[in-house]
Formats: sequence, structure tokens, C-alpha cells
Amino acid sequence: MLKIVKRLVLLLIMAVFMNAGFTQIITKSDLYGVWAYSAKNEEAELLNLTALKPSNEGLDILIAKDDKDSFKVRQNFTWDFNEETQMFSQVAHKITYFVNGKEESSENPKESSTSKIELLKLGEEVIGIKFIVEGEDDQTFLKVDMESLQEKIGNLE
Repeated sequence: MLKIVKRLVLLLIMAVFMNAGFTQIITKSDLYGVWAYSAKNEEAELLNLTALKPSNEGLDILIAKDDKDSFKVRQNFTWDFNEETQMFSQVAHKITYFVNGKEESSENPKESSTSKIELLKLGEEVIGIKFIVEGEDDQTFLKVDMESLQEKIGNLE
């Protein structure tokens, strides 16, 4: 997990110092793939992975750890992107909560949300996605190289 975070930070630093920026015109296919957000402080660390499939299915996995406990939230959802308005929408269908590796609860909320999307590009390569929700903090996720991720997951098994 730490190597993925380091790669994501390096890409973001490169974007700052090179000719990179948020793109104006986004197509639905630009969003396909796995995206990651990570944060850490002296009390806890967080990793959020989001997968957006061409079939309009999605999966969020949020992992948080502190000194004593680990928490995981897995959310299955459907999503769509309106290229005309540049708005992303999703409907959560199932959310499962885990504490210290044990499933604690599950729910089927049918909650919907929408956000504006911006993509961060380095040259022609899409390296980041920003979700903008009015009245909330923006969330920027960096694109995950699937081959690298599969290799790292394989090394954990």
C-alpha cells in the first residue's frame, strides 16, 4: 500500500512541476479504471480505492487504520457520466462494514449523489480525477496502474 501511495505522490509532484492541469472536456471513457486517495496523520491512515467499470458498475473500498483497530467499508454502486453537463452520478446499492476483519453490518441504501468532475492530465495521460460537490471539500483521486496493483496484490497473497 505504501508503494502505491508513494507512486501517487510522485505523479502529483510531477504534475505540479510539468505542463499539467485539469482538462476541460471529459468523456465517459476517461473515467474508466481504478482511482486512489490516501491520507495519513499521527493518529490514523486511510486508503480509498474506487473502480469505475465501462458497464456502469462501481466499487469503493475504504480502509482506515489506527493504533488498535482497522475499518473497511465496501460499497457497490452504479454510475453514469453526462458528457454534456460534465456531471457524475452514482447510486449506492450495497454497503458492507468490517471492523478488524469481521463483517459488522450490511445495508442496501439506494443513496444517490452527484458531483462535477475534473481530470488532471500530465501531457495526454490522465493521472487524476477530482470530484467536486457543492458545500463539501473536493476529493482528488490519482489513477492506479492496474498491472502494478495486480502485481502488488499478488505479492501479498
